[in-house]
Amino acid sequence: MSNEFNLQVKTSIDPTISTNKPNGLCVGEQFTLSATGFEGGIVHWFANNSEVAQGQTHTSSMTATFNAQCENLGCKSGLSNGITHTQYGEITVATLTGRVTCFGDKDGAVEVNPSGGAGAPFSVVWTNFNNNTFNRIVDLPAGLYNYTITDRIGCKVQGAVPVDRPSEPTGSASATDVVCFGQKNGKINV
Repeated sequence: MSNEFNLQVKTSIDPTISTNKPNGLCVGEQFTLSATGFEGGIVHWFANNSEVAQGQTHTSSMTATFNAQCENLGCKSGLSNGITHTQYGEITVATLTGRVTCFGDKDGAVEVNPSGGAGAPFSVVWTNFNNNTFNRIVDLPAGLYNYTITDRIGCKVQGAVPVDRPSEPTGSASATDVVCFGQKNGKINV
């Protein structure tokens, strides 16, 4: 007499994870991780090898290396691929200005030099100067020039640079008439 049994062995497939922010995070941003490639069960999320959450997706702003593990009917998969998220710092901007030489002239200049954030390449747009895209703009009248700078992953900073000018010249004049024709006793005071 023989007993036959049919056994069905299920294995847990290692999940694959992906992120909506593969290039890193701007200050204050969050990312969402998604796990795929498994059937049913629970997804355990790990940050630097410590479990931080459970669920199909995980949203965070933490700088860490993330992995996922699936659990189905008590069986656990291996760890997924790892994704490391970096939170970049603020973009900093050094500014240079060239003052207008004389009242009413248009010979001022401004320049912005960005650094930090996720790094170069940076794009510059002067939002109130014909959307000019150069780091330096010249031949400017006095005023406030607004810029938006974007780094390589889309982080932005906005600011403004003033171009000053000398005050409008003022003056007064007074005159004393000549007493008699041909005399040299008249005066002009400026």
